[in-house]
Amino acid sequence: MSIRSLYIPHGGGPMPLLGDPGHLELTEYLTGLEAEIGRPTAIVLVSAHWEEPAPTVTTNPNPDLYFDYYGFPPETYEYTYPAPGSVELADKLAGALRTAGHEPRMDAERGFDHGMFVPMMLMYPMRGSPLFSCRYCKVSTLLVISSSARRFALRSTMVCWCWVLA
Repeated sequence: MSIRSLYIPHGGGPMPLLGDPGHLELTEYLTGLEAEIGRPTAIVLVSAHWEEPAPTVTTNPNPDLYFDYYGFPPETYEYTYPAPGSVELADKLAGALRTAGHEPRMDAERGFDHGMFVPMMLMYPMRGSPLFSCRYCKVSTLLVISSSARRFALRSTMVCWCWVLA
């Protein structure tokens, strides 16, 4: 299995999905990624839009969307993105976090926030690959993977990351 790490911008709320001209470059970048990297086996996306006291991994096999933005047109609260989750892969991720000395939590309730579903709707509109998120306690602390060592580690950074597992 190969692991690829990407920086995934998501723009302002649902603006890229609305065709906002100020998000044109971002939209073109995200819609072009599948041709560049292919369709992955799974996607681990670290979102800075939800804080928890410990690393937290989504375990819901069918997460809903969590609309964590306000003041947009009504249709932006009706989006769907029925990407499957993967309890098996979530367990593997949690195991890797434990091996790295962390005490991860598993979350079967919370859905995918706009930092996840907006770019994923543009990158992979046909879904298919299991998608799950990881969250940590501070917006500035995100989960980072070392592809050479196949280990997950927590590092301080100010960006959102996505790993595609091919």
